[in-house]
Parts: sequence; structure tokens; C-alpha cells
Amino acid sequence: DPDDPTKVVPNEPVPEIPGKTPETPTVTPNDPTKDTEVVYASQKAVINYIDQDNNDSILASDSVVGASDEKINYSTADQINALLAKGYELVSDGFPADATFDDDSSVDQVYNVVFKHATQTVTPNDPQKPGDPINPDDPEGPKWPAGTDKDSVQKDVTETVHYVGAGDNTPADVVQNATWTRTVTV
Repeated sequence: DPDDPTKVVPNEPVPEIPGKTPETPTVTPNDPTKDTEVVYASQKAVINYIDQDNNDSILASDSVVGASDEKINYSTADQINALLAKGYELVSDGFPADATFDDDSSVDQVYNVVFKHATQTVTPNDPQKPGDPINPDDPEGPKWPAGTDKDSVQKDVTETVHYVGAGDNTPADVVQNATWTRTVTV
């Protein structure tokens, strides 16, 4: 109370600080001879890494806190690279590089980074060894399945046509060679 320092004025407005949102708009000091703490709310942002091929399950999640209108100091690069190494393919990175905290502390900001399962095609020109890691940088990760080796994606075949019944005019056998190929998508 400006007129009597031994008394307080109830419901005093809290100081205004740009980018900060107070938890309560007013305070009533308990003891006029001591400082009264004013609590400013933190904003929270959640970054989810989602597997769209598995019912939008969350592969990983990070959260960051800061003040309203402050730039969110976060990068998705490390988490994206880790998931790419595990065989995922990035669909969309929903976290903008210039993201800032909003001023609504009652609702967390949510950003989604979406992935799908990556596929690779095995051809006769690029056969694989079943049991070897698909990603050499992740030796404990998924392995090449059976049916991706050279003998499974390419086969040389021979067909012999043998003619009978024309006596001396019977044509000689005809041998045809062919290479059958297929592709396998893993």
C-alpha cells in the first residue's frame, strides 16, 4: 500500500514482461516486507515421430519448453537420420525451422514428423545375401529375407523340343535357352 508500507493492496496486477504469460494476472502479497514471487507459465511443444504404416504409432517423441513468442530451439535432423537408418522413409517433417512458442499455456503445441516403411527392390543386377543386414550401418536391424539372392531372382532355363513320327524327315531337336528374371520388393 503506497500510503502504509505495513499493509498490502490486494489483487495487484503482475508486471508485464514481453513473451511471458503469468500464471495469474494478479497477486496479493502475503508479507509486504518481502518480495512476492510471480510465476510465469512456460509453453510446451511436443514433436512426435509417427509410423503411418503402423496405425500412426509414435516411434519417438520429444518435448521442449520455453517462453511465449520465443523461437523453439530444436532440430528434427538427428531423429530423422536415426529413423532413416532403421529403414523408415520420411513422408513429411511437420516441424518448421522457424517455429515459435505460442501464448496459450493451456494447450501444448504438437508437431508431427511422419514416416512410412521404406522399400527396396532386388533385381538380378543387385541381388542380396539373405541374413545380411539391409542397412549396413544398422547391423542389428532388419535382414535380407530368403528369395533375394541371385539364384532366386534369376534362373537360366533350357527347353528342348523333340520331334517324332516323320521318319527320315523328322526334324532335329531344337534347344531353346532363356533367362527368367524377377524383382522382389522388400
